[in-house]
Amino acid sequence: MDLILHKKLLALQEENALLRKNLQELSDELTQRYVRAAARDLHNRANMQGRDFAHGLIARAKGDNRNANLAMAASDRAGSKALKRQAGIERAARLLSKKQNKK
Repeated sequence: MDLILHKKLLALQEENALLRKNLQELSDELTQRYVRAAARDLHNRANMQGRDFAHGLIARAKGDNRNANLAMAASDRAGSKALKRQAGIERAARLLSKKQNKK
């Protein structure tokens, strides 16, 4: 009886180890997918910031201070969102590298 229970315990431990490994691989893949998506978003935000800044400069040169101020404010908002996104990417990359260094 003890031998049967011991074999079942070993089989369950082996299955548990396999499931943990699969879960870790899925977690790593999800983190990498997040980093790629965040990098694309960061790129888009940076483009938006540059575009809004250029619109602000053009409006200011034309003497349209209201639209210039609106465009500059939009540029600042896009810039702050891009910085937050960049910080998130760097944090995720650090966590991912720590996980891979432990292996």
